[in-house]
Parts: sequence; C-alpha cells; structure tokens
Amino acid sequence: MLRAAAATLRTHDAVIHPSTDGGYVLLGLSRFHPRLFSGIAWSTETVAAVTIARLREIGWSMHIGETMHDIDVPGDLRHLAALPPRRDGPPRQ
Repeated sequence: MLRAAAATLRTHDAVIHPSTDGGYVLLGLSRFHPRLFSGIAWSTETVAAVTIARLREIGWSMHIGETMHDIDVPGDLRHLAALPPRRDGPPRQ
C-alpha cells in the first residue's frame, strides 16, 4: 500500500485512504499546506471528510483510495485477521 501511495504521488498532490471510523489510514502529500492540518477536530468521524474538502478547496489533485479499518484501540485488532497475506515477508501472526 505504501509503494502504491508513493507511486500515486508522482501524478497527484495527495493520496488518502479513509478509515471506517471517519479518520484516515494513510495521507500522503507531495507538498505541504498548513490549511490541511489547522483547526481539525482530531479523533472524530469527520477528519477524512474535512481533509478531502480542504484538499479540494486548495485545488490539489488527489486520489482517494479504498476505505479501510485502522487500529486505534485493542478492539480493532480483530480487523488484522481480515487483511490479505503479506507478499514481501513472513505471514502475520
């Protein structure tokens, strides 16, 4: 996923993978703009939507990837079992 995001940044200003809880799992930027991070209500269900709206406001090109589960609290660990097997290393345990 990280390699794909890096490749996407060759043709887009930003890549974001929203999370099911309203945040994001990944945010990659090819440059910086302070507007993206100021006044965000962090740890809320609107973080990804606000970030996407701000990317549009500043006129940056973006790729919105698949929505995924993130691991924020111990109960989220159940989502690890649903991940596909790794292709470049030992299997997850």
